[in-house]
Amino acid sequence: MVYAINALGEVEAHRYDGLNQETRITRYATRLDATTLANLRGGLAGAALDTTITALANASTDAVTTVVYDRAGRQIDRTDALGVHTRQR
Repeated sequence: MVYAINALGEVEAHRYDGLNQETRITRYATRLDATTLANLRGGLAGAALDTTITALANASTDAVTTVVYDRAGRQIDRTDALGVHTRQR
């Protein structure tokens, strides 16, 4: 899991498969609080940050995009947070 956190405390989580292909992007609706944000130093995420970000999760408000690949590693399917489904042929 890779996190992208901006100066406003907005968090995106990027999940990858075994071939390092991005399979899921979650944009959390809840921001990190100012204290947590001030204590971040960048670099590798540890268990404490994982726990903090997991606590932000809200399935009804978070925006999730999923991506599916074929056996050759080509993107064949993408569904964004609005439910727009794109299939590659």
